[in-house]
Amino acid sequence: MATSKPLWRRGVDAADKVAAPVLEGATKHEAFGVGLSVLQQTRSAVGRRAERLSRHVLHRLNLPTASDVNRLLNHIAAVENRVRVLNAQLEDANQAPLDAVPLEPASDSPALPVPDTASLPSRSEPVALPSRTTE
Repeated sequence: MATSKPLWRRGVDAADKVAAPVLEGATKHEAFGVGLSVLQQTRSAVGRRAERLSRHVLHRLNLPTASDVNRLLNHIAAVENRVRVLNAQLEDANQAPLDAVPLEPASDSPALPVPDTASLPSRSEPVALPSRTTE
């Protein structure tokens, strides 16, 4: 039992038979390649100009651009990686036997100075900032 093609498919096939030779001939010409190249270059130039303009407008409005957000996301990823490494080092240090961790500094290493906390303001005292003078 042979099934006939649907009506829409017969229409597409008929249009393909008529249009295919014309389109294939047109795409083989050198002018088509040149025109396509010029079109792509123009599209890229317009895109760059639009991005530059939008970046300028967003910065004028004090809003972040996509490149600002990407730079911050990269920075956050680097910080997260560093925290992960430090956590691993901390866990390794916590799992080390206590005999392996020296409690006293080595005699040849200088002792760290103890900061004088008496001169620091307490948390309840306001901190006075130096005034700025304009000249």
